[in-house]
Formats: sequence, structure tokens, C-alpha cells
Amino acid sequence: MTTADFWMIWPGNPMLSALILFFIAVIFLYDARAPMHAMLHYLGHAIGGPARPLWDCERIAGTQ
Repeated sequence: MTTADFWMIWPGNPMLSALILFFIAVIFLYDARAPMHAMLHYLGHAIGGPARPLWDCERIAGTQ
């Protein structure tokens, strides 16, 4: 087995191997979308929460 054949499911048919690996990746990425959206949501709140007083101070200072 050569290094190029390592990722292939069927070493004699690289196109079929690539398509199968692509569909496996699509299934895993589709299944991971909800946890990733939740992580990005919580990350946005974690960054935006502490920064909110700074934005409020800038907004209040700009209105006076």
C-alpha cells in the first residue's frame, strides 16, 4: 500500500473513494451544524456581554 492509496476505500477506483469520503464528511458536518451554531451563539454572548457596557458608554457619550 502506497501513501496515495492510504485514504482510498477502493484503491483501484480513486473517484469512487473520493465520492464516498465526501458523502461521509457531509453527513458528519450536517450532524455537527446545530452544536456549532450553539457554540457560536454562546461565544457571541460571551464576547458581547462584557463589551456591552463599553458600547453603552460610547452611545451615551455620543448623545450628550
